[in-house]
Amino acid sequence: MKKKTRDVETWLANKLRRNWAHGLDIQVSRVRPSMLDEFLAKVEPDLKNTSYNRVGLFLKQLFDLAVADRIIAESPVERIQKGWKKPQKPKRYVPTDEQFKALVQDIRAQQFNADAADSADFVKFLGLAGLGEAEANAIEWDDVDWQQERLSVRRRKTRELFFPPIFPPDLKPFLKRLRDKLPEKLEPHARIFKMRSARKAIRNACKRLNLPNFTPRSIRAYLIRRLWQSKVDIKLIAQWQGHTDGGKLILNTYTEVFGTNDSAYVQGELEKIGHTQPEEKKVTLTDSEHKKLLDELQTLRQQLANSMTKSDSDGPELAVVNG
Repeated sequence: MKKKTRDVETWLANKLRRNWAHGLDIQVSRVRPSMLDEFLAKVEPDLKNTSYNRVGLFLKQLFDLAVADRIIAESPVERIQKGWKKPQKPKRYVPTDEQFKALVQDIRAQQFNADAADSADFVKFLGLAGLGEAEANAIEWDDVDWQQERLSVRRRKTRELFFPPIFPPDLKPFLKRLRDKLPEKLEPHARIFKMRSARKAIRNACKRLNLPNFTPRSIRAYLIRRLWQSKVDIKLIAQWQGHTDGGKLILNTYTEVFGTNDSAYVQGELEKIGHTQPEEKKVTLTDSEHKKLLDELQTLRQQLANSMTKSDSDGPELAVVNG
């Protein structure tokens, strides 16, 4: 069992131990749905929806074991009044260009941290390449294709390979600088970064700079927003992220990276609305031009009236001739 899973299980057990009001030595067959409702109502105010659902799942798993072992015929969880809650959408923050640069500079400036330079380079790569920590940590120098200007990356979740470009104009010179620091001949499978995680470095830098609580996921989303705002096709962005859904996950998950927290970008998009229709031109006439126009209009009216009078006088003569 992974440490993270073990920590969650421990947290759930402690939550039950501290908030269960009917004694931990109660027989499983004597547990009633109302008791579970009471327990859930007690812990609910302190939990987000996702955590609340996890507690409910924990109860279900406990009593499913009792049903499987035929200790009870039916799980009391099936009859509780409090059901599953819709997960709350997490509030994500994505750094602006200025914030991203400030983060990297602040991390690099920590003189009493022996890993400051490595951490700063790792964070900078996450933002310029748009990769997660696991993918970035696993990249080797052999995965850098300088000829085709692309990286060979294996997605951690699916183990599938994908090939993001070495994005201009920043990523290529950054990687070149890192490579120039190393011997010409490298050991086989030499990794670009020795850092496994920059979460702590990012968190501490955000505190020092009084920035939102950015995470490695925020840094990854920084590139996604840059690409979107540069009008890159969403399907291509998804492909460069190792996704195979044509951009659906990005649209559903990273909607806010497309400018909702960037006032300059929003203002620029709004200004386009005013240029969708050509502006009407107003014509201003002087008094003499206005008088001249009225005189010409009067002349035209007089000519039209004379023409109509002539037509009326010609009518009877034609009628007599035809008669």
